[in-house]
Amino acid sequence: NPEGSPNDNSASENKEKVKEDLRRLNLEASGTDIPPDTKVSVASLNARMGDNQSAWDLANAAVEQAPASPKAFAMRGAAAAGLGDFKAAARDARAALALDPKDRGAKALLAFSMNRESLAAAAGNKGALDKAKGFAQGLDKLLEEGGGAGGRPEQQPRDGGRSSKAFEAA
Repeated sequence: NPEGSPNDNSASENKEKVKEDLRRLNLEASGTDIPPDTKVSVASLNARMGDNQSAWDLANAAVEQAPASPKAFAMRGAAAAGLGDFKAAARDARAALALDPKDRGAKALLAFSMNRESLAAAAGNKGALDKAKGFAQGLDKLLEEGGGAGGRPEQQPRDGGRSSKAFEAA
C-alpha cells in the first residue's frame, strides 16, 4: 500500500489507540490493590511498546509490594536495561536469581547487563574489549547448550546469535 493510503491512517490510529489503552491500564495497574503479577504483566507490555520508564515504574511497584517475587525483580531489571542502567539491571537480575536460581530470563539478563557494563568499561581498552568478546562468545555457547539446564545443543540462542555478532565490527 502506498504511503498515505487509508490503511496507513488506520494503522496509525490503531497504534495510538493501543498507546491510549496502555496509558489507562498503567493507571489502573499502579493501584496498591492490584496483584504484583498483574503489574509485572503490564510492565512487560510497556517494555514491548518501548516505554521502559513506565515498565520500570510498574515493576518497581511490584518489587515493593512483593519483595520475594523473582519475576518482579527480573522485569525491573529488564526495564532498567532498556533505560541503559546496566548496573541496576545486573543488581535486579542477581536479586531474581537469589530468589529463583533456575530463572533463565534472569540469567540472560545478568549476562547481557554484565556484558554491556564490560563494553562500557572497555571503551578504548583493547584487552578489555577482547575479554568482552570472549564473554559474549561464551554466552552464545551457554545459550546454544540450553543454559546448562539440560537443553539440546542444536537449540539456537534466544538472541539469534546477536550477542557476539555485535562484536564482529569492533
